[in-house]
This record gives sequence, C-alpha cells and structure tokens, in this order.
Amino acid sequence: EVEIPEWIEYWGGSVFAGTGLEELFLPNADTYWGSHLFAECDELKKVTFEKGFDFQRPEFGDWYCSGEFMFIACDKLEEVVFPKKMETMPDGIFQECPSLTKYTWPKGIRHLGWYPECRLEKVTCLPEGIESIGSWCFNGCKGVDEFILPSGLKWIGSYAFYQSEIKRMIIPDSVEDIDKIAFFGCQKLKKIKFSSGMKDTPYDGCGGCGNLKTVIIPEGVEKIGSTFSNCGRLESVVLPESVKEVGEHAFIRCKNLK
Repeated sequence: EVEIPEWIEYWGGSVFAGTGLEELFLPNADTYWGSHLFAECDELKKVTFEKGFDFQRPEFGDWYCSGEFMFIACDKLEEVVFPKKMETMPDGIFQECPSLTKYTWPKGIRHLGWYPECRLEKVTCLPEGIESIGSWCFNGCKGVDEFILPSGLKWIGSYAFYQSEIKRMIIPDSVEDIDKIAFFGCQKLKKIKFSSGMKDTPYDGCGGCGNLKTVIIPEGVEKIGSTFSNCGRLESVVLPESVKEVGEHAFIRCKNLK
C-alpha cells in the first residue's frame, strides 16, 4: 500500500511501475504526474481520484502530458472512480487495461487523450467541449467507421488515429493544427476533408493510407507537406488558390494520381 502525499510537486516517470499495489487513492494536488507512473501494476484493481482532482492541461503541440500512460497495461484494473468533472484525460492513461469496466465518465473534458473501447460505435460522436485530441488516443482503433469530431476542436495530436480502421474523416474548420502521422497507415480510409482553419497539412499525416481516394483541401490551407506519400489509390487532388507551397514528397508513390 502506498499513501500519495499532497505536497510533492513532481513525480518522475515509472516510479511505481510493476509494483504490487492493489488499490490507489490520488489526492487533489497541484502535481505533475510522470509518464507510466503506475504502469504494469498487475495486482491493481481500483483507482479513486479525489473530488476536484484534475491533471495539468498540456499546451497544444506539447510532446509530454502530465499523467500520460499512467496506468498502461494494468491487466486487473477493474474500477476507476473519476471526479464528476475533469478537464484533462491524459494521453493513453488507461490503455491496455482490458478488465476496466466500472467507471462513470466525467463531464467537462477539454483534452481527450484516452477513450474507453466500450463507448465506441460504428459512428462515434465525441462529446462537445473537447478542444484537443491527444497523441495515440485512437491508434489501432477497430470497429469504428467514422468519428464525428466536436465543432470546437482545435488540435489533433501525433498518431491520434494511427492505423485505425476509420473509413471517413471530416475535420471541422475549427481545427488549427494536426500533428505528424495522425492518420498514418489507416488502410480503410477512403475520404478525408481537412480544415479551412489550418495553414498546412501534417507531416506524413495520411502516409500509407492505401485505399485513400478522395482528399478535400479547402481554401485557407497555404502549404501541403509530405502528407500523402504511398497513397496508392489516390486519384485526384484539387489544390485551392490559397496554397503557396507544396513540400517534398507530398504525393510520392501515389501511382494512380492523374
């Protein structure tokens, strides 16, 4: 058993990883929680967050997020007691926790870094109010044809939908930036429409999407990066007049492009 003190301001990564903890209570404290802090705690069954608890919100584009992958691969974790309201759900916090079925999803989330598989449907509507989707949030996601993204979304992190099974993606015009490799290797993706609020398309954003046929780049986008490499079935792309630059390897090995 470990009692987490409130006065510690910074916890490094993997501090309690692989230990025999069975239950954990996390106090409401102004603390930075390190990556993989309780990863692979094979006996951990319940986690309770104190009322009012929240994680420090990452800035858009940050590589690291307080609490990321905090409980990854805790195989026996069954129950999480969230506070009623929480703005930040850290990147990958409960990834690879197959026994997790008992929880009440908190309200008010603005940064979404993890989403439980049991809430996914063929067409999954993400809650309004979310402003950022964290890195690796839906990577490898199966059984979802399309995500309906919230209208106020501003940022999508790297690898967010990496190798997922989505077939269609409409990015709302509120989105200002998408990090690298966000949709890389989505083999079932056939259509994607980018946001008019973006200035450039992401590095390798749709690379290796072998069945991608339709790409819509709206007026407002100024630079096409190396976004569409190895999209073998991509047939046509219309560039708006706002585009001023097309980067290296933008459409390399798009063999059907005419």
